[in-house]
Amino acid sequence: MYDGKNKTEVIVVGAGPAGISGAITLARAGKKVVLIERGMFAGSKNVFGGAIYTVPTKEIFPDFETEAPLERRNIEHNFMILGKSDATTISYRKDENVSYSVIRGKFDRWAAEQAKKEGVVLVEQTVVRELLKENNRVIGVKTELEEYYSDIVVLADGVNSLLAK
Repeated sequence: MYDGKNKTEVIVVGAGPAGISGAITLARAGKKVVLIERGMFAGSKNVFGGAIYTVPTKEIFPDFETEAPLERRNIEHNFMILGKSDATTISYRKDENVSYSVIRGKFDRWAAEQAKKEGVVLVEQTVVRELLKENNRVIGVKTELEEYYSDIVVLADGVNSLLAK
């Protein structure tokens, strides 16, 4: 099945915050990483809660507070627990710098550029159609254009991942 072309150590499917963070972490560990995003660009499918948290973000991007496109610092946080016919809201205020609101189209593009600086190969506008398997083991992915092979495939294509199913 493998034809000797398009081989890398790791393929990450999905260039959102999780996929980009995983790709950067793997690249820093010395792995050759291809990051595949189906959108026009990283962050083009602006779907998430709107905030990034400072502590975990600094683990990947230590200087993000001075470099990244941030909208504003959040000091009030609201969490809602939904029932069938009711809702409970929990709120708290913390003046410490715990999170920022971001626009994914801006933040993810910036983060993808940081990944490229770490050696990650970013492939945008490419839909992964299926996982390639051999002897009940995933050996790569098939896109609408070509096949990519790797030792490891990481699915970071969101909560509604069709590939994970």
